[in-house]
Amino acid sequence: MFIDWDSSQEWSERYQQLLLNALNHDFRERNFSRDFYDKLRLRNLTLAQLRSTLSHSESYIARYSYDDGNRVGIWNPKSYLFIAWKPRFQQSPSRFMTAFKKANGIDYMQSFPPFREIRGPKP
Repeated sequence: MFIDWDSSQEWSERYQQLLLNALNHDFRERNFSRDFYDKLRLRNLTLAQLRSTLSHSESYIARYSYDDGNRVGIWNPKSYLFIAWKPRFQQSPSRFMTAFKKANGIDYMQSFPPFREIRGPKP
């Protein structure tokens, strides 16, 4: 999947669906960072909680930048669960990097510019 992460164009339904498909594929295949399970255990989080956040229509999805590149953040305003996913870049595969509770995931992502909303909550 090729997405122009730096484009200012709004994300079409098609690109949103491609992204959701990639997220779901990586989750099913357990494409996780090396210490992902350790982070979940330390934070008392389960894969079921993550699956719920990924599939919930009220979860907010945005793009932000982190030290080593682009990230996609998925944050649910009811559970406060935040999940960070790193898209594929050159030879590096896409994978989930971390998950944690965050009272305001939008503020968190905005603190790592450039920030770009992909999908707002859909009640």
